[in-house]
Amino acid sequence: MIEKVAEARGWPVENEWVDDLPESDWGVVRRLEDNWIAFKTGKSRPPPNKRQKWQKEEQWWSDSDEQA
Repeated sequence: MIEKVAEARGWPVENEWVDDLPESDWGVVRRLEDNWIAFKTGKSRPPPNKRQKWQKEEQWWSDSDEQA
């Protein structure tokens, strides 16, 4: 599974763990670990919700109609 994620995202697969590695050099294992920690602690970004965007646009239109 790691290889599939790495291939899909274009990330390398680490052969060893190196502490204090810049984020630009992270591989798939470190990125998945970081994503998991963010999810587990509640610090991850929620996925975009198309319905919320649609509702905001609808609200904008109804606000414009009231002002006219």
